[in-house]
Amino acid sequence: MCSVHGRILNSARGMDSTETYGQLMAAFQMWSEVSSLTFRELADDSESADIDIKFAAGYHNDGSPFDGQGNNNTMITIQYNTME
Repeated sequence: MCSVHGRILNSARGMDSTETYGQLMAAFQMWSEVSSLTFRELADDSESADIDIKFAAGYHNDGSPFDGQGNNNTMITIQYNTME
């Protein structure tokens, strides 16, 4: 098993935080069931995250701006921390 540590930084536009959290946890549970990955949510910045989940629109400092609702050129971007 490989453990992935992550944080949910905000909620999706149009969804409350409880719904966003529930949908993400369900997705991680399904992923864990068919892979050797387990997911652990980090509560704060005291530990290094493997993934940070952030919903954003427009330019958000990664060089790949999202185009907003209704335009489907970019739906997700993935940034990850490399292990040293």
